[in-house]
Order: sequence, then structure tokens, then C-alpha cells
Amino acid sequence: LQDALGGGTRKLHLTVAGGSFTLGAANTFSGDTRLAGGTLSLTHTSAVQNSTLDLRFEDTGTLSFSNLTAATMGSIKGERNLALTNANGAPVTLTLGNNFTGTNTFYGAFTGSGSVIKTNSGLLILAGVVIVIVATGGSALLLLLKLGKGLIFLAIPLWFLVKSAIASLLSL
Repeated sequence: LQDALGGGTRKLHLTVAGGSFTLGAANTFSGDTRLAGGTLSLTHTSAVQNSTLDLRFEDTGTLSFSNLTAATMGSIKGERNLALTNANGAPVTLTLGNNFTGTNTFYGAFTGSGSVIKTNSGLLILAGVVIVIVATGGSALLLLLKLGKGLIFLAIPLWFLVKSAIASLLSL
């Protein structure tokens, strides 16, 4: 799959709305990949290499890494979690940022035993991640990570700090 047909500049967007759909070759389309329903199975590491995975809250579709142990995507956004394990239960290393220079916010969590590598200059905001490293005087806990050429910005709401403080006091 590719973006432009006949030399145009439009982006191709892929929406899986039901059933099963398999991408088994390297594709160059850079529009969003939305999992509204059904299952999208990736059987090639570069099947969605330039696409942003859109995991909207209201959607019910799933992503299967099939037998892959690594995959590359343009970026990720949305509110649902993404399991980083393949069909055999093995960890999947997900590389994000390929050909992506914009900004996306991911409110979900990466679950399972896999890992994430951020590349390129695009900004990925991981708002659903609970990591406490740096406390600022503002209304949020902030952490900036420099990974490769990309920047990951983690924003954790103030309520987490309050919840942690209360839990610490109760354990004394």
C-alpha cells in the first residue's frame, strides 16, 4: 500500500472495521491505521512502517503481531493499551517514529514483555505512563527523555502525585 496514486500527495488511511485483515509486505502509506473492529495481523516488520496506529477509546479492533518479534510504525496515538507480545507470547520490540516528524499523544499503556524504541525527530507524548522521576512546581510531573534522535515527553497529572503522597502517609 502506498500514499499517492498517480503522483498525487494524498495519504492513504487504513481502517479495519471487522473481520481479519493481514498486511504481509512492506508498505509505504503514511496515513493513520485505525482498528475500529476486527483484527489487523502484521506478518512483515515494515507493514505499517510510516503509519500512525490510532487506538481510539471507542474502537474494539485488535492488532496482532503474528509471529513477529519486531515491528516498525510511524507513531502511535489514542487511549487504548497495546500488547507488545506476539501470537506465541514472545516479546515484540516496537520501533516508533519512522518517517514521522509531527506530535502524537498516547494515553494507553504498552503491556506485555516487549519494548519500545523511539526514533526520528517527532514528539511522542506518553500521557498514560506512570513513571515518577522529576517533580516540578507546576501541576504535573514531567520527564523528558532523549532517545536516539527523538524526544519523548511524559506528562503525569498532579492527582498521581497526591495519590502517591497519601499512599506513603498511610504506610507509615
